[in-house]
Amino acid sequence: MRVNARSSTGRGLLYRLYGNRLRRRIDAASVPDHVAMMIDGNRRWARQLGYDSAADGHRAGAAKMREFLGWCDDLGVGVVSLYLLSSDNLLKREAGELSDLIEIIAELADALSHEGDWRVKHVGAVRSFRRN
Repeated sequence: MRVNARSSTGRGLLYRLYGNRLRRRIDAASVPDHVAMMIDGNRRWARQLGYDSAADGHRAGAAKMREFLGWCDDLGVGVVSLYLLSSDNLLKREAGELSDLIEIIAELADALSHEGDWRVKHVGAVRSFRRN
């Protein structure tokens, strides 16, 4: 069963109406076959809102990703690339934050692999990174 990301986020009526209006304005012929999304700023977002942990921001980013993927699915985008973790993050983040982030990414990948006709495929370096 595929979760409808828009209804599960608790957004209000105006948000849903606006989203529906935007979808009606998109010409099906102009929908790209492939889009990419780079997630950035979740730590700053969590800090600005006074959350205790950067993991709260990372979880919010994962929820937004699911919403974004739902939009792409609704519009007929065939391939979506998600840039989730850079080697820079692996080298610069504290061990606790990195552990939380990797756990959140793993949970997201697992959940997405069970939804709809989506496939999850890892792309990128698989070697271990060591801290200096």
